[in-house]
Amino acid sequence: MTGSIFIIIALGLSLIKVREVNLLFEGINLDKNRYNDNLIEFITEDGVEIYGKYLKASSSGEKPKGIIHFSHGNDSSIKDSIRIANVFKELGYDVFLYSYRGYPESKKKRFFISEKSLYLDAEAAYEEMKKAYYKEYKTKVEDEKVFFVGHSLGASVANYLAYIKPSGGLVSMSGFSSLNNAVKRKPLGKYMRWFLLNQFNSLDRIKRIKVPKLLLHHEKDQSLPPINAEELFESAASRKSLCILDKSYRRNGEEAYYHDPLLVLKTAEGSISEFLTKGYLSKANASA
Repeated sequence: MTGSIFIIIALGLSLIKVREVNLLFEGINLDKNRYNDNLIEFITEDGVEIYGKYLKASSSGEKPKGIIHFSHGNDSSIKDSIRIANVFKELGYDVFLYSYRGYPESKKKRFFISEKSLYLDAEAAYEEMKKAYYKEYKTKVEDEKVFFVGHSLGASVANYLAYIKPSGGLVSMSGFSSLNNAVKRKPLGKYMRWFLLNQFNSLDRIKRIKVPKLLLHHEKDQSLPPINAEELFESAASRKSLCILDKSYRRNGEEAYYHDPLLVLKTAEGSISEFLTKGYLSKANASA
């Protein structure tokens, strides 16, 4: 009898794990026809083959203002992130994009995906970004010229990188303060959160991030409420800026999707440009 109970519990936990992976890393279910336009192949510390893409701000060979290391959201990919990169290119920054294992631009299967594996992917992408920069300009990129930018799930990854790697700053777009907090605000979430296998506790980590931090969130975000950005801002160490966006849009007669990274980026473009240049926001750009 005891053995049967153990098997039932084990099966239940396995189903919870599969469900969490499918929801948290939604991109594993995207079209597997891999985007293959000048991708860079590299290997993570644990031997997984993933891909990245380096986009230059200028084709003239002129050095950029800096370089953006971009971590995409849970349902995105390199192909989807090109539109984000183009905005930063217009601002004068090179951009390095990469895709997590199990996503369309990689080969590893979904059950290898976890919070830890995303961090390994991000660290490998950081090292590859530096190599690509050196290849382009025959000089090392200065730490203060590197900016970690992430959207949604990717904001937690960017938060992790800003904690362990030197940089000029962190830009968190529509991120959650922790997975626990994000889940508990959903229906039945107060029960489900006790079974989470991943934590993504940016709330705790941001306390120890010393570089400038910009937290962006739209007040009408349908996926993650802006209280996440407010919690991160309150917890963050000094040199922090919070920008809650309030501009409304309608598309084809319907309310826009305010968790869209391009919408957030374009709405806050002036604020982001100022932050990347100065490391803080003036009062004029503290809301948009």
